[in-house]
Amino acid sequence: MLIFGIGRAIQILLMILTIKISTILMSPYEMGRLSLISSIVSFYILIFINPVGMFMNRRFHSWDLAGRVKYYMRYFWIYLTLVSFFSIIPILILAKFDLLVISGNLIYLLALVFSSLLITTTNQVVIPNLNILGSRSLYLCLALATTSASLIIAYLIVTHAYPKAEYWLSGILIGQFLVTIIGWKVFYSKINKSNDSISNTFLTKKHLREMSRFVWPILIGSGFMWIQTQGYRLIIVEMAGLVNLGLFVAGYTISAGIISSVESIFSTYFLPHFYKNITSNQRRDQEKAWALYASGIFPTLILVGFYTAAAAPELTRIFLGEAYKGSSTFLVWGTIVEILRVISYVYGMVAHAKMETRLLVFPSIIGSFILILLIMFALPYWGISAVGPILAIAGAVFFVSTFIAVRRNFTFLISYKLIGECFLFGILLEILNYFFRRTIGGNYILLLVILTIMYLLMQFFILRPHLKYKSKM
Repeated sequence: MLIFGIGRAIQILLMILTIKISTILMSPYEMGRLSLISSIVSFYILIFINPVGMFMNRRFHSWDLAGRVKYYMRYFWIYLTLVSFFSIIPILILAKFDLLVISGNLIYLLALVFSSLLITTTNQVVIPNLNILGSRSLYLCLALATTSASLIIAYLIVTHAYPKAEYWLSGILIGQFLVTIIGWKVFYSKINKSNDSISNTFLTKKHLREMSRFVWPILIGSGFMWIQTQGYRLIIVEMAGLVNLGLFVAGYTISAGIISSVESIFSTYFLPHFYKNITSNQRRDQEKAWALYASGIFPTLILVGFYTAAAAPELTRIFLGEAYKGSSTFLVWGTIVEILRVISYVYGMVAHAKMETRLLVFPSIIGSFILILLIMFALPYWGISAVGPILAIAGAVFFVSTFIAVRRNFTFLISYKLIGECFLFGILLEILNYFFRRTIGGNYILLLVILTIMYLLMQFFILRPHLKYKSKM
């Protein structure tokens, strides 16, 4: 696990470097525009692609053992192409009636949405599935190559053209496309050969019914989840403007990137084990698989939360451009929101294990309802500074309702002693942070180095059992 942790640490640094360069080259206004384009793309991914992808993950091991992966993937690629193509129609209609206003060339925007759906989704299907197939090193190398190539090409295009959101996103997509070609070839070389007995068969109504029972609750839940994670930004633009949205997104992106990278480390190492063990449909196996994943990621998230809260001013100063100095508060709130999101997702995996994804519908609805209600009420009075606390409250409601929904007939095997130790370590880190700030003074780089070293030592101590787990997997 340590090797993959180092690999993911490199990816975190690349992600932070991407944020740094983008905020140096682009103004808060352009960052706001980039956020809106990303929100549109994520709408289609979360609602129309992500539910089907989760079903594929749930069945991937059994399909591969039966030699059916290539067969079913053909249908997915057709589906993805249709979703990408038809995604431009609603955008055209909304733009026609001035219900969607993003300054810039509309045709270019439509091309970016279409390309983002097709290229980004393909990249996120073929490369992560290498991890599920057991090729973790290949997966990690291609993931790092994707981030690196995207950053380099985006930088070259923006510096030689103009610092606009469209050009930056174009560079990201070109980098993803180049690495996806390699990932595609590697992926199809790793899956089991197709079974000739099914090569000429078609999807049956039984197949579609089974998939729809799994997918439709996720589809509904993902729609409301989009409101909680991206859709609210459309409201912020109308009430606070693109510049304020850009400042908020810059700070939030750092915390989201850090938490997502931590989540990805554990997903890389433990999710293949999780999906393999829930295939048996034995409750005890499912509980053990869930407990292994949760017992590693929960303590890590707690310590990361304390660390980012302590180092927020330094992280903002180092990793954002000069125009984004006021984004440190958004970084702290973003960390809280992202931690709640990941914890909710981990508990939501129980519903995936049970094949009862309908349990996740109500939590998504109630969380989105609370979010919209609070934004409409609080934003006119407190402005952009109210967004972080609002997202945290909505995230807490979503987490509690998810836990209540999935807890029946499932035993959560969590070491509360370990959780308590993490909180004690976190409090110690905050006390030391207060002491060193008064001692060191204005040397923010030295302070960040000290905080990071202390955090890593605490994290290593907590994760020692999981670092030894590799030999048992």
